[in-house]
Amino acid sequence: MADGTVSYHCPNCGAPIYYKSEPAKFICDYCGSDFTVEEMDAYARKLEERRNSKEERTEAIQQNRQNQANETVHCYHCQNCGAQVVTTDTTSSTFCFYCHSPVVIESRLQGDFRPDQIMPFDISEEQAKKDFIAWAKTKKYLPDDFLSEAHLDKMTGMYIPYWYGDAKVNVHFEGNSSASQSWQQNNYRYTRTVDKHHVRQGHLSITDLSLQAFSQIDPNLLNGIEPFDSDAFIDFSMPLLQGYFAEQYTMPRNQAMQQMDREVDGASRALLRQSIEASNVQVDYEDYSGEKSDLRFSLLPVWVLTYNYKGKIYVYAMNGQSGRTFGEVPIVESKLKSDARKRGLIFGLIASAVVTALASFFFIF
Repeated sequence: MADGTVSYHCPNCGAPIYYKSEPAKFICDYCGSDFTVEEMDAYARKLEERRNSKEERTEAIQQNRQNQANETVHCYHCQNCGAQVVTTDTTSSTFCFYCHSPVVIESRLQGDFRPDQIMPFDISEEQAKKDFIAWAKTKKYLPDDFLSEAHLDKMTGMYIPYWYGDAKVNVHFEGNSSASQSWQQNNYRYTRTVDKHHVRQGHLSITDLSLQAFSQIDPNLLNGIEPFDSDAFIDFSMPLLQGYFAEQYTMPRNQAMQQMDREVDGASRALLRQSIEASNVQVDYEDYSGEKSDLRFSLLPVWVLTYNYKGKIYVYAMNGQSGRTFGEVPIVESKLKSDARKRGLIFGLIASAVVTALASFFFIF
């Protein structure tokens, strides 16, 4: 454990063990044993106490913080076969290339980098692949190997870092609006002007406001598979990472707090303006002050599949909790042009048949 990696094994037989969304337990494929999240979490904590001394943990945290500034490649050792495992700075959970055992880099999940909560996968890998096939079959002009087993095997379960927070805002707003209406009656033109004074004062609660904390994935892709049901969060348990990739946040906490402040301010102003049925409001006074909770470092489940076509990477993503999908597919131009030619030929044949029929019609009459 000198390099901070750990692989979790079945407490009964010692074989690698994985979390299965059905039946929401850790299942050992070798001996058939099953364990709840709570049981595996307790087992993992006992292992951690035996494996790490306080000095080793402190050294790992300090080393990780020193390396955080630069994106580099690190080598660790698989606890199952001893092979080197190569990762980037942000990877917290991965697989051994040689024996395919899951590897959790425990030293990167300490201190500020230990998540507060995690949302387990509800969608299994098998179901994710079936849903992808159904989604892809609605698309046209795809490469021949787009639905091949080799491509489907690249489906990857990832835990993506987010920041979650709550806010209580004290709102005080005062402003004025004026609306005029004119109409013509007989020889007179009338104008009615209504002046209103608007006052809003009260408390506003915003819960589970989220921010994407990982910059290596297109935010539009993640926006496309949101929302996630925050009721599905549970306290973080390290064994849940086993069998999936996991990343650290690239947006630090202080930057996230500033962004959260802007999000809360914008949401508060938008909600208040929605309560005023008037346009062109002249603001006399407004104040949005209150308390914001400490941010919760959270891991959310996402299935990701990529495809490289002519140098461009096409990415498909699925919400691992709800199954919502979003992605872009490549288009084979030769198939598109061939279909266009066929459609043009069919249209030409139909037009020719119509002209022939009309000619016959006029000949008869």
